[in-house]
Amino acid sequence: MLTSLYLSDNHFEGEIPSEVGNLQNLELAYLDLAHNSFSGFILETGGNLRLLQWLNPGYNKLLVESTEFFRRDSQVLISDRLEGANPKSFGELVSLAILGLSNNSLSREIPKSLEVLSYLKYLNVSFNRLRGEVPMGGPFENFTAVSFLSNDPLCGATRLQLPPYETQAQKTTSKRMLKFILPTIGLTILVLVLVLVWTRCNKRNAKSTLVDAKLSLLVQWRRISHQELIQATDRFSLNNLLGEGSFGLVYKGTLSDGMNIATKVLNLQVEGAFKSFDAECERLNIVINVASALEYLHHGYSTSIVHCDLKPSNVLLDEDMVAYVADFGIAKLLGDGDSMTWTMTLATTGYMAPGNF
Repeated sequence: MLTSLYLSDNHFEGEIPSEVGNLQNLELAYLDLAHNSFSGFILETGGNLRLLQWLNPGYNKLLVESTEFFRRDSQVLISDRLEGANPKSFGELVSLAILGLSNNSLSREIPKSLEVLSYLKYLNVSFNRLRGEVPMGGPFENFTAVSFLSNDPLCGATRLQLPPYETQAQKTTSKRMLKFILPTIGLTILVLVLVLVWTRCNKRNAKSTLVDAKLSLLVQWRRISHQELIQATDRFSLNNLLGEGSFGLVYKGTLSDGMNIATKVLNLQVEGAFKSFDAECERLNIVINVASALEYLHHGYSTSIVHCDLKPSNVLLDEDMVAYVADFGIAKLLGDGDSMTWTMTLATTGYMAPGNF
């Protein structure tokens, strides 16, 4: 009697045959279809799959319409790379404990029928196109913002870090206010832009040139939306997979303007993923602090200061993990084509602000 079937990490493609659900002597409880190229609907014909408790169809191009082939006491459903509307029949799986539907193309609203799933302890619908208001009853009282990341049209409670839900009356009032506010704001911005353009056109000193150079560097940085990343990586296709780490996958991609990029997709279900991401952000902030300090030394005075001995031991961190550059024992002051070595602070220990030299 076949009870478990593992078909993951192969090169199967096409639709899943409907005959699978009608095989004799088949009482599948565990079915793993992940990392293939299946398409079409997930097992439209339930048949002998009524005993199914665990399904992982992740990393395919499958569509989901119904959960009728699940037992009512199913406890786990892990689904990645699904497309279509979020099925309301998930609410019929009364014993469901884990529901993972992240990184899909699910749309419409989160079914309120999920509020009756009293055993639901884990929910992740991040990185979809869900909209409407997040249900607040039942197990949803215990979920956090991590369960609903990157669903731009979604709204809900402030503790979920989502925009508040607006009633139709509120939307009407907002539209009326915008009719008066937007023209005023637009006119103000236009005046400010004209003043700014006129001011910059009349500046001819070195300081204005430096500011313009900094602004031009800032313009080079761009914000890339999640939809752009999906298109650039061909919906995070395995053909674009560069590597796999402990906490996620790295994909290559090409943006619409031809720029080649690499993007990292964190697996939030892995223990320690958030800690690893926080550590990366912390290191980035330290680098930014050090770079800002050096920029201040080089351009913040009429006479530039060159540190000459930048190394990890000369970077100090305060209790908020803000980085400071210290030990200016061999720093140099650069004037008009000349330089001199600054040795007065050679024996200084700890941090001393440059203005106290």
